Amino acid sequence: MIIGSNSFLAKCLIGKLKDTANITGVYHISTHLHEAGVEYINVATLDQLQDVFEVVYLISAYVPEKGNTDYYNLYAVNVELAEKVSKQFPSAHIVLASSVSVYGEPEGIINERTASIKTNPYGLSKLWAEEMIKQHSSYSIHRISSMYGEHMKTSTFLPLICKNAIQHGKITLLGTGERKQNYIHVNDVAESMINAANRKGKGIFLSVYPQSFSNREIAGMIKEQMPGTQIEFQGTDHSPSYVYDAEFSYTSLEWNCKTNMQTGIKQLCEWIKKGS
Repeated sequence: MIIGSNSFLAKCLIGKLKDTANITGVYHISTHLHEAGVEYINVATLDQLQDVFEVVYLISAYVPEKGNTDYYNLYAVNVELAEKVSKQFPSAHIVLASSVSVYGEPEGIINERTASIKTNPYGLSKLWAEEMIKQHSSYSIHRISSMYGEHMKTSTFLPLICKNAIQHGKITLLGTGERKQNYIHVNDVAESMINAANRKGKGIFLSVYPQSFSNREIAGMIKEQMPGTQIEFQGTDHSPSYVYDAEFSYTSLEWNCKTNMQTGIKQLCEWIKKGS
């Protein structure tokens, strides 16, 4: 079962699993994104399902827009639903899509055991969701960095600067562009989850790319796809950089990232061009 079956991560999971597994997709509102071969139910009828699922992928999440947080939805979707799923399906292996936001703003290299510092409400809600899932007998929690790929929302940094390069021939970065972030392709996240589901047991894992890149480096990769793009700098950037050591996750799950950043950015730019 995949809860949050209309998300672009869920769509990727469905593509990888539908030929070898019977999939029940749980959705909130939209039906036009549904795929053949998947049995869909509305989340309002989740209570009617029996404890017959081998794996439950909990992908649903409420991610607030900057400066506009609905705290009711933050709790209901990110915390309450996790508790409900954990209790309703005791026989299943629960795979939770969490976030590196649970770490807040720690200093230094982050690994699976790094403590949370200065965590925002969204990060706290995902940390709380993790605690709900950790009461379960079998689970894998995946702390995902900035995930990208075709069909993603285009309101975040990576697709926005791709779009600006395509439409305006210009990328504007804050400060000197040295802030580092970690980006992972949706296909690699899906494979980390599938590997964990096959492994069973209990664990907290980092679904991150082996290397973090500065904004300047990312802009340079986009410029390689569109050589005439101008890269400009303005203001200051006080946001922290994030660098990860996920060797434990790579080794435990016998998993690695197959989509390198240059290839992933090329594919993303091509997808955005089609929609421009």
